[in-house]
Amino acid sequence: MPLVQDTDERDVFTLDSRTGERSVPMAHASSGSSVRSRNGKSTEKAPLLPQGTTRTKYINRNCKRAPRDPASSDLNDVVRFGGKDYLGRIKEPQGWLAVAALCLCLVLCLGLLYYCFFYFHEFHFHLSHAYAKLGHSHAQHVVAQRLLHGKGVEKDEELAMKWFRKASDNGHPHAAYNLAIGHLQGIKTDVFPGEVHDLIRHAHDNGVNEASDVLHNACRNGQCDD
Repeated sequence: MPLVQDTDERDVFTLDSRTGERSVPMAHASSGSSVRSRNGKSTEKAPLLPQGTTRTKYINRNCKRAPRDPASSDLNDVVRFGGKDYLGRIKEPQGWLAVAALCLCLVLCLGLLYYCFFYFHEFHFHLSHAYAKLGHSHAQHVVAQRLLHGKGVEKDEELAMKWFRKASDNGHPHAAYNLAIGHLQGIKTDVFPGEVHDLIRHAHDNGVNEASDVLHNACRNGQCDD
């Protein structure tokens, strides 16, 4: 058994709380030796630290990491901070395809913003027209209004009446009123005789204020029966 310093037993032996074994502390054993406990088992001790050297400095100076190939991993080099190792962030793809895709998305977004800002009426018409084809009654009414007044699209009153008809068939009260008034103003429509009164009545019952005057004035004079 290796010799230890001649000190008091309380300083030489320490009690392990987990196993109940008593062993010699590292500071009292010679460098590179092993200590035998009472049960006969020998335990290896860590080498003593040089005087004035902290554990962190000792590890940083003497513990070397095995070299690794950067191309074989997607992680950055290990960053050492405060004696602890932290994994770096995952590298972002730098391929030319990814860069080209990002540039293309940026150009498309800028082009869309430019078109919306300088050609708002055209953009609004095309967007409403897409929803109108899906059967949205309010979008159909908006398309008819754009065609009637020529905002964002070439003016076409007959086509506007067709879209008013589609919105009216879907229960839109303002479209029903505009379809009836367009027929009374002589625009070509598919309104059959006597339907004008029903269209004006539908608009009046659903809160269209202008329909009240037409219903009590024009329709009472028989103009809604054509």
